[in-house]
Amino acid sequence: MWSLEDGIASGLKPDQGDDARWKRDAWDVFFGLPSARLMFLRPGDTAVLRAGAFHRVFTLKTKVCVNGGV
Repeated sequence: MWSLEDGIASGLKPDQGDDARWKRDAWDVFFGLPSARLMFLRPGDTAVLRAGAFHRVFTLKTKVCVNGGV
């Protein structure tokens, strides 16, 4: 995940790329962001992201994502 401000400044978008993998240049930009964070979740884990955090999800197995607002 990364901050809205960093994403706007770098031009990195969650929907960048047309398949399940990012292109190499998108990863280079991501790892250059001060706010870049990589999370690894195991089955049963829950991730809660703050408002304004961009994110991209990669999975090796079928997943269920629940998206909601308060």
